[in-house]
Amino acid sequence: MKVLLISNDNSLQTMFNNYNNGQNITKNFISKITAPFDVLVEFYSIKPSVLIIDDDLLKPHTEKIIETIRKFDKEEIILFITSNTSFELGKKITPLGIYYYCIKPVTEENFYELLDAINKTITKKHLTS
Repeated sequence: MKVLLISNDNSLQTMFNNYNNGQNITKNFISKITAPFDVLVEFYSIKPSVLIIDDDLLKPHTEKIIETIRKFDKEEIILFITSNTSFELGKKITPLGIYYYCIKPVTEENFYELLDAINKTITKKHLTS
């Protein structure tokens, strides 16, 4: 499983870096790039199977970035993380095919359970393909 975390949140980066479930996981980070074109270039050069996107780093461009990814890859597993609790944001983002919508703060236990569940989903998908 190849995972890309786009975030400058230290706690998310630490949890992501410390995650180890005994499976082969390639971890990639983007924490300083915020321009939509540059984010997309990095995304497509890495080609992750899972994208964890932190709206706090990329807003107001997060929605457009996800829309662009969805135009070319309908199957990408996208986890959306934000500290914004507004209902309006959820209404805009959820229809874009988000696998999981998460509001900060994210606990380590929940983060790891989510990554474990995604890993199982990906493994099951590859076994049935």
